[in-house]
Amino acid sequence: MHNAIHLAKMANSRGELLAEKDEQTAIVEAELLWEELAKAGHSEVKLASIIYQPLADGDASKAIAAQYAAHLVLTGKYGVGDELYLRLPPYLQGAFLHLSGKVVK
Repeated sequence: MHNAIHLAKMANSRGELLAEKDEQTAIVEAELLWEELAKAGHSEVKLASIIYQPLADGDASKAIAAQYAAHLVLTGKYGVGDELYLRLPPYLQGAFLHLSGKVVK
């Protein structure tokens, strides 16, 4: 989500979706920012707050961030199938199980 929100923030600053080259540049920036955040030793709650702040401030569109998140997931870089599913937070796993009609215990 950090990368997707960073892409949405960059797109918002330009008033449009990014060209592929700009997306690649933004991803590199996002990954460098992530390294800095990871080294800072924030709690999970503080880290989540920092990551989602552009959405709360209106500096990035939630809809555009969701589109970029979907795009990033489809690249396979973050895992596929069960590997990806198991990396999701439990509430999203439950939502997907509910949507698929499987019983959640």
